Amino acid sequence: MSLLHEFFHYNNWATQQLIDYCQQQSPIILKEIVVATDRSILHTLTHLIGSEQEYLEELMGEKITTPVRQGQLLTLEEIADRSEQLMVDWEKMLERIDQIDITIPADGSWPETPHGQNVLFLQAMQHGIDHRTQIYTTLSMLGLEPPKIDGWSYWLAEHRSGS
Repeated sequence: MSLLHEFFHYNNWATQQLIDYCQQQSPIILKEIVVATDRSILHTLTHLIGSEQEYLEELMGEKITTPVRQGQLLTLEEIADRSEQLMVDWEKMLERIDQIDITIPADGSWPETPHGQNVLFLQAMQHGIDHRTQIYTTLSMLGLEPPKIDGWSYWLAEHRSGS
């Protein structure tokens, strides 16, 4: 597995760990506001999935079949389904990464960016880590013990057999 594939596999794995954990909690927990934001856990997960879909659309140059619409709040089941589909879509896109070279057009304070796929990959990773950490912190502050979603835990879960 290439390093880039590994990063996106980790990204999806960590999100799925939180989704699975949240599915075992009271629905009340999903309404808790994520620390230092104005969003609930459910809103944050919806935002995370929607943003990844947007990054993929930008990279692939085509629309996602079931995009998250502005202001939409997905159910946890919808989030889980779309998260699974995102992993499939990321894998497809990564198979042709060497053929992708996009320029992000200038937009307001953002300059035109040649080889924009690099910043989109970077942003997808950072964005996911940031929001998963907010959710993890919120769950911890509620006295819960969320699943470990760090790189070490991912590696043990996915590569324990030495693959």
